[in-house]
Amino acid sequence: MGESSAILNYVVYPVPLDSGDSTALDLRVVNSKWRLLLTCVRCASPGRWTLPSRVA
Repeated sequence: MGESSAILNYVVYPVPLDSGDSTALDLRVVNSKWRLLLTCVRCASPGRWTLPSRVA
């Protein structure tokens, strides 16, 4: 069971933190920022999924 879990983690995160591949790391950072932005928009205006005009 532990081995399959480790393989799954490797597939989800194929780039180790110390790889030096800044592109993949940047994509993960941008993805987390978009998730945070969407969460803030959802909390600020429940029931509305339109982004602020300055963002869209």
